[in-house]
Amino acid sequence: KLDPQNTVGYTGLGAMQQAANRQAEAEAAFKKAVEVNPQSVPAQLGLANFYWAARKKDQTAQALAAAYQLDPNNSLTNRMLALFQISIGQPAKAEPYLAKLAEDTKNASAQLVLADYYIASGRSKDAVPVLQRMLSVKETRSAADLRLAELDFREGRRPEAQKRLDELLK
Repeated sequence: KLDPQNTVGYTGLGAMQQAANRQAEAEAAFKKAVEVNPQSVPAQLGLANFYWAARKKDQTAQALAAAYQLDPNNSLTNRMLALFQISIGQPAKAEPYLAKLAEDTKNASAQLVLADYYIASGRSKDAVPVLQRMLSVKETRSAADLRLAELDFREGRRPEAQKRLDELLK
């Protein structure tokens, strides 16, 4: 009532309705948030999150696509799109969003997720440059070295793996 153009109120109301298992009212509130401000990435993501929880795949995809069109650099949008693609069994479609996260945020955890994605996808060679870049940053050096040691071991380079592990333990 105090601010009918504020999407935060509608998304909060939607979350409360959803928690109370009033799905129709929750959906209406999330849709109202988007209606009030169609340019709001958080409103689009709130609606996407509602649909995802309701297992409405097509509507989730539409809301996520709308959020991405509004701001392709939004880290939460990219994270949700990557996870959504993985959750619906299309992990190959997650790569651009994971790469965008790793590139734009310079976030160590995003870079590790991208490297782990490559490793899990059987693309260890793509993970190596990501991990090697992380070796120059004190906060990420250990995690990157550990993964590189694992790759060395898997690929039969046991002396290199042992050397990395010995250095880590020092």
